[in-house]
Amino acid sequence: MLLSILLLSGIWGYINIKNLSVDIANISDIYANRWVDVKLKLTNNYSRLTLYLLDIKINESCARVDRIKGGEEVTTYIKLIFKKRGINYIDGVYISTIFPFYFFIRSKYYRCGKKFLVFPEPKKPLYNMWANSNRSKYDNYTKTGNIYINNSLDIGSIREFIEGDQVKDIIWKSFFKTGELLVKTYETSELSPVIIEITNNLDIEKKLSYDT
Repeated sequence: MLLSILLLSGIWGYINIKNLSVDIANISDIYANRWVDVKLKLTNNYSRLTLYLLDIKINESCARVDRIKGGEEVTTYIKLIFKKRGINYIDGVYISTIFPFYFFIRSKYYRCGKKFLVFPEPKKPLYNMWANSNRSKYDNYTKTGNIYINNSLDIGSIREFIEGDQVKDIIWKSFFKTGELLVKTYETSELSPVIIEITNNLDIEKKLSYDT
């Protein structure tokens, strides 16, 4: 009798993790050595069978889904930390269960092949490390402290003025001729490029962290 229960428990546990789809959502603004919530979507591909007590593991981090009804999907989050900047990969996810009895732990590995761009770890310098750069290098930049903001923007198009537009972008010649307020738009993003220059003799990883 006990052997039959153990056998049924093992088979049921295997069925409980066999027919899933696992997807990891994209994440923006990830920094090295900073915890981030990664969104996971689990889909039960059985039409009627409900799945129970699913443990999700990525590296050393874990999450649990208590139940997924047949044909449904659930969303959960798992906290991860990426140790290095640059492209990081999550090859896959381990799904395990103790259902229906705590005789066995059944596991299955689901490949995802997801990659993430991780920015350098932000670190605050203990003293002023930004150099007073040669101003001639930045003729097209507006100086703010030791940060230079690019002003050499190319005009992308012309459109009607809307509330909130800057007065300096109004095309006054057109206004005086037609009475219509038009403004210039630019090809670059709304945030102008910024240059931060550190000249101290530091290794590249520390420089990137302080710049960040």
